[in-house]
Amino acid sequence: MKTIRNFYPFLYALFPPLFLYTYNIEEVDVEVILVPIAAALVLTALFWLVARALVRDRRKATLIAFLASFMALSFGHFLNFVQTTLLKKPKLPIALPLVAWILLFAALGLLVLRTRKNLGTLVSMLSTFVLLLVVLSLVQIGIFHLGSLRGLGADDGLAVEIKTLQAGAPPRDRLPDIYYLIFDRYGNEEILKEYFRYDNSAFTGFLNRSGFYVASESHSNYIGTFLSLSSSLNMDYLTGLVEKGPVRKRSILRMLQDFKVWRLLKPLGYRYIHLGSWYEPTKSNPRADLNFQGAGLLGFNQEFLLKFIEATVFNPLAKGAFMFPNARESVLQKFDLLATIPEMEGPKFVFMHMLLPHHPFVFGPDGSVPDRKAAEAKTQDQKYIDQVIYANTKIMAVVGTILAKSKTPPIIVLQADEGPGDEEKPLALMKDADSKKRAILTVRIRCGILNAYYLPGVDTSVLSTTISPVNTFRIIFNLYFGGRYPILEDRTYHTVQDKTTVKSFKPLPFSMLSVPHSKAP
Repeated sequence: MKTIRNFYPFLYALFPPLFLYTYNIEEVDVEVILVPIAAALVLTALFWLVARALVRDRRKATLIAFLASFMALSFGHFLNFVQTTLLKKPKLPIALPLVAWILLFAALGLLVLRTRKNLGTLVSMLSTFVLLLVVLSLVQIGIFHLGSLRGLGADDGLAVEIKTLQAGAPPRDRLPDIYYLIFDRYGNEEILKEYFRYDNSAFTGFLNRSGFYVASESHSNYIGTFLSLSSSLNMDYLTGLVEKGPVRKRSILRMLQDFKVWRLLKPLGYRYIHLGSWYEPTKSNPRADLNFQGAGLLGFNQEFLLKFIEATVFNPLAKGAFMFPNARESVLQKFDLLATIPEMEGPKFVFMHMLLPHHPFVFGPDGSVPDRKAAEAKTQDQKYIDQVIYANTKIMAVVGTILAKSKTPPIIVLQADEGPGDEEKPLALMKDADSKKRAILTVRIRCGILNAYYLPGVDTSVLSTTISPVNTFRIIFNLYFGGRYPILEDRTYHTVQDKTTVKSFKPLPFSMLSVPHSKAP
């Protein structure tokens, strides 16, 4: 216990990363805490060394180091409280809360230096409390990882399905490359026209002329990336998972790593190329033959690490210094890589999850870095449309390159996992609507998605304007590999969930999702 009393600032440094991990434990792997823990320990060590050099009393120096570590690693929470709860001004300049936080630390530090009281009792209480925080976090993590996870379970029919597809597949040298390209929060043409006042027909016209079928009334099957992609990549709805009760989110997230589409394609001779994003569940896949990591990227665009930085005194740097430049460079590099894939030997399955036109808003309509003053004058939906325009430019270019370079005409699916979210939706349109209409608009905008198919050399009459992602690979396997998958009814589900579990799925009526062809309410 004496050791803990001497070094409890270092023990405390473990707590913020552990707490953040327990809060996000369903979505991330345990190794994500290593860098935040190392950073917190190094920062605390610097505080401790400075305090020991300036303060003779070891006990007071250690207490000051603890105060510095606590305040440095928790400033983001104080900032959020001041901006959203105390003053209800989310855009309050960060300088004011930061100065207040520093002055508070200075006052507490001065109080410690001037006190003549024995600090032994206070140090013992702090040491015990910090130890308890760390132990409780570790226990929670241990219980989670020791617990059983219920997922799809064994697929007894998979071997039969593989044999059927192998029998119906063309020879290996004529297998088409398959590109499954996810552009996060890209709304469908009707959503963009009716609610964002943007005519996207130039882009969809290009797709049509290039041989794509554009499902103009397509909707996501679920709201949320992990649910939507788990469904589409496993070619089925997720309702069966909750028939026996709530299911852990972790179980569904595992379906993004070991998904059915890849289990069916691998025996056919395909290589798997994974182009992920900073969103942890799709960042990489250990089953892929090639994972895009990004050349020269800082690595600070990981979602978990950004959340950790945002909770600290380095909050102002989180987006400006780390996330924004990395988000831009990651997008540009992925488009460049896509253009080279047709030149790679053998049949390839390419999965890409790109946070575009999803926020952060790091591209102007011409691809330039948005001017700060000009960006402040724009509404969030205008900045979203700027990114839609730029995404269109890059998509048209890379589609042209892929089609021109591919020896065998490829299969290309351009799709969104969900439509515009809270950070992109048109707030001005919704502010005058009553609560019921606002709720309907939020769901409608969130569910309308881009969904376009390039399926060369086959009869595409099975496609419809309302086709949804759950049927994407059922159709592809049927048309190109002799599959016998029934086409499912296109549905969109509302998800009842909490932080760790998914409890149920409730189908939404099509009338709620369809866009009325009149002036937006």
